[in-house]
Amino acid sequence: MKNIYYLLREEYYGQRKKAIVLGAVIFGIFFLSRFVQEFVGRFGGVGQFDYQESIGGYLYVAGFIFTSMCLARSMHTRLGQHNWLMMPVFAHEKLIAKIIAYSLIYPVGLILFTFLSSALTEGFMALFWHHAVPLFRPFDRSVLLMGAHYFVLSSLFLMGAAYFKSAHFIKTVLSLLAFAVSLGLVAGLLVRFVYRDYYTSMVAGTFHINGEDILLQYCRFPWLSRWGEPLGKFLYWGVLSPFFWAVTYFRIKEAEAKDAV
Repeated sequence: MKNIYYLLREEYYGQRKKAIVLGAVIFGIFFLSRFVQEFVGRFGGVGQFDYQESIGGYLYVAGFIFTSMCLARSMHTRLGQHNWLMMPVFAHEKLIAKIIAYSLIYPVGLILFTFLSSALTEGFMALFWHHAVPLFRPFDRSVLLMGAHYFVLSSLFLMGAAYFKSAHFIKTVLSLLAFAVSLGLVAGLLVRFVYRDYYTSMVAGTFHINGEDILLQYCRFPWLSRWGEPLGKFLYWGVLSPFFWAVTYFRIKEAEAKDAV
């Protein structure tokens, strides 16, 4: 635990400037957006600012970019590799520190900072314009669900940070798109096979689908409705993150072995 604490402290000192800049940008956008909205509202403008809808971009886009870059200096540069190898810590401790920093501390810190920013912004608007909108609700179900999804998906970008030596975020996104296209092709072939009585061609021609017949055909496989959704949730929430963390761990071990040689 002591080694993980030191790694987290090092991460804090290395990323605090980026965190300050991101915080200033977020607060500036909130404040200016609300000020302009109130100003325009004095001249008959309409519109309602909702803090709940504004956090998604900062959480996912900025968080995934930061996660993708978290190993860029330590694993993929000459000076960083030397310092990385000289650390008297194990590979799993390095990985745990990154998970805590970018999958736990970042979303929790961003949610709390958004709440404080909304409180300061609306306090000023109430004093200056005598009008305010509801504050950001950090414990709202939608916010907690976004944080849970971020925790799962950030493991994928952490693996991309370990595997790709440059353009980590872009290459990870492109890999996701390639996988989605491949999965779509496989799903299309499965649909073509299951509903072959209704499709005369895969890419051309006309076809007619009887919804009731398809529903009856779907009911022939009751395990899909009984086990399919629970299995999908289990794989997504319980297997996806540990799988990508395990792959990242072995990638870190491999990089340490190669760099040491």
